Amino acid sequence: MTARNAVTFGGRFKEFRSHQARVSDDAPRRDRILDAARRSYVTIGWDKTTMEDVGRIAGMSRATLYKNFPSSEILHRAIRNQALDMMRCDFEDALASGEGLAEALGNIAEALTVWCSSMRSADETQYHRVHAEESAVIVELVEDVLRPRMAQAQQAGAVNASRDVDRAVEWVARCITGLALLPTRLDTESEYPIVAGGFIREFIVPGL
Repeated sequence: MTARNAVTFGGRFKEFRSHQARVSDDAPRRDRILDAARRSYVTIGWDKTTMEDVGRIAGMSRATLYKNFPSSEILHRAIRNQALDMMRCDFEDALASGEGLAEALGNIAEALTVWCSSMRSADETQYHRVHAEESAVIVELVEDVLRPRMAQAQQAGAVNASRDVDRAVEWVARCITGLALLPTRLDTESEYPIVAGGFIREFIVPGL
């Protein structure tokens, strides 16, 4: 696995963290609000952003914002779901790029590790919040993406026929998420995606 591939996997995080607008001025109002909120979070911070900040960036009144998102909590949840959708797309791309099961699962480990490494570098406080509040959600997301591929691999003989696929998916997802969220200090952030992917390929997949 090359360093170039490790950077490519998980690349949507950079798009999500971009200060630039992702939607056009004539996009639906709800989409423009979400994009303004995303940019506000990047610029000001998740905890410090107010509805007034979002309105200023979006060029909309407070009344218009609340008509589309009745509370800041609902807006936060929508942005969170947007980030999870982008993460899922990265996982699906990484999985599809692997020719065999070991390569595919290692690729997902690299993709998630890039997201986590980028988040630690971008905002340490936000990263610790994600670690504390969202780790279970990320495990479930990895499980959802892995389950069809693991079932297919079992049918093809790449996973032991006696294995409970759902249990295998759960534990592989936990291993991948744990590696991504808790990096070793022996490796740099840029090296760690390759380390995490290699660990999954070498030590986890053979046990399936």
